[in-house]
Amino acid sequence: MKKEIKKMKGFGDSKVNDIIKRFKSWEDILEASEDELQEIKGIGNKKAKQLKNKASEIIGEYKVKGKTVEAIILNFKGGTKTQKNNEVIVEFVSNKKINPRQLIGDDVIWKTPSGKTIKGNLIYPHGKKDKLLARFEKSLPGQALGTSIEIK
Repeated sequence: MKKEIKKMKGFGDSKVNDIIKRFKSWEDILEASEDELQEIKGIGNKKAKQLKNKASEIIGEYKVKGKTVEAIILNFKGGTKTQKNNEVIVEFVSNKKINPRQLIGDDVIWKTPSGKTIKGNLIYPHGKKDKLLARFEKSLPGQALGTSIEIK
């Protein structure tokens, strides 16, 4: 927790120590009101919001780890003349706010209508929106487009 807060702009050693003395975990920071955060010397409205956002981001990361996240296959990767059937662009359908970039390297599974599975992993971001590129061990059929995959 200390390292993460120190990385944030405007948080020096004394502020970080005061925060950690008062709030023992990210959950405590997230549950605290902005007024409670502002009671710490040197923390105003802007820094309180920064802390709450960081806590929300960190808590979201913890909740995503170890749970199944669902995504939809949008399209195959490729240009006008080539197409890679084992690489697809995926978009998340979870109602939780998830930072897809934290899932890079995680395993993905696509299940065929007959119940077989094709495994792969998330390799890198695609575009500026929250989409990722997934590479599978084998090529996916065209019927995979628009279907869901599990990210574990």
